[in-house]
Amino acid sequence: MKKPFLIQLLTLVLFSFHGSFAAEAINPGFTFQGLYEEGDTPFNGTIRLKFSLWDAEEDGNQIGSSQTLDDIGVVDGVFTVVLNASDEYGENAFNGEDRWLQVEECLDVECTSSEIYSPRQGLRAIPYAYYAATSPWMGLTGVPEGFADGVDNTGDSLWEGEEAGPIHSANKVGIGSATPHHQLRIAGGPTWTTNGWAGALEMENAAALGWRPNAGSRSFGIGQSGGGLYFFHTFSEPGTASGEAIYDMVIGDSGHVGIGSTNASYPLTINTPIGYGWVQTDGIHEVGSYVNSQGGWLGTHSNHSLHFFTNDSLPLATLDTTGNFGVGTQTPSAKVHAKSSGQTAAIRAEGGGTNGTAIEIVSGAIRVPGAGANTPTPVFVHVATQANSSLCDNTGCYCQETTIDHPLTNGHPNAILLVTVNGNAGSGQPIIDHIRYDDTAGKWVIRVHVSAYLSRWFCVGQKFNVLVVNP
Repeated sequence: MKKPFLIQLLTLVLFSFHGSFAAEAINPGFTFQGLYEEGDTPFNGTIRLKFSLWDAEEDGNQIGSSQTLDDIGVVDGVFTVVLNASDEYGENAFNGEDRWLQVEECLDVECTSSEIYSPRQGLRAIPYAYYAATSPWMGLTGVPEGFADGVDNTGDSLWEGEEAGPIHSANKVGIGSATPHHQLRIAGGPTWTTNGWAGALEMENAAALGWRPNAGSRSFGIGQSGGGLYFFHTFSEPGTASGEAIYDMVIGDSGHVGIGSTNASYPLTINTPIGYGWVQTDGIHEVGSYVNSQGGWLGTHSNHSLHFFTNDSLPLATLDTTGNFGVGTQTPSAKVHAKSSGQTAAIRAEGGGTNGTAIEIVSGAIRVPGAGANTPTPVFVHVATQANSSLCDNTGCYCQETTIDHPLTNGHPNAILLVTVNGNAGSGQPIIDHIRYDDTAGKWVIRVHVSAYLSRWFCVGQKFNVLVVNP
């Protein structure tokens, strides 16, 4: 009669871990060695056997799948096979519970008919040593002092000791804390001071923190390099060849902050080739910046007025949604609406050179500050002199005409002149008849009314008010 029996069981690699603590995955197989006889004579040749794992010596439940091995060499009755090389019995086959190996000899090619040899062979310590990383460690001796609690058969702590040391509790790690509420908590770190600082977590230069992709297949990360601190996102696993970083914000070595820019030239640089840059809002009102190929804008993004103020004051100027601009009013009723109080000018137009201050509007009146006798302003006082007056008697009185000599009127035949007699009318009490442009002289002439019925001449020293508008 053919009869195999168990000689010994050996793991292929002792002192290697199978599970999460292994540095690299190794083959899960183990060696089965047995003796095969015909009658009482050791057999020589080849045999075909089927092996299966069970949770009981008799009956019970099979663990994993059966494993059939062909052409097993037998020399002097001894054979050796490797079982479970492809995890036929499953990852959790050796979970600390008793296991038995059933051996069958195949009677046909497909092994649909077989002879089961009994009893089943019990598996003991050697196969379980292979899975020691996931086996309970209760009862171990020689545990180094300070590793866990010395005999870690109570509680759930893997590390223990000083409060500042690492603590593992309920799958959470605490450094400086015995009660971490998150996967990792660092407590009691160095204190920051104004003349130096120290951190609770230190990373090497060019290192980064990365998050796994979210529901939108986007991953975010923070990294530091010689150029500064980078906030970025990718559209694949961070750190992979396809996970190219797209930089959202960079704090450069100079302290400049760049949004959409890795080389900020200013304390805050927002790079938007077209569209809005910064927008501030209270949830309803929005104000921000905008840029495109035509230039830059500053205004409201919502349908609200844009106000201007200084020194934390009330609005000093307002641009409303219709395009009206108000100074001194928040409700402008014209394209330009200036409002002032007292003697403060509401509008003042000023230019350099001969024009000076062109005009002011104060308390509803128009005035030209600095206007005076022959001043180079659009409003000035013309003074009649012996040289510029004509049609006078030999006493310098009874004059009928005086010629204006002014830079804003000379050579301007199309100028519009408004001329009135100055309040100091003199004894002649002149009445202006007309003004005309002298093409020969290139100057404007004032003529007073003189007739047989009514004569209103002037004398040298007479003054006339002149307003010039050059079209």
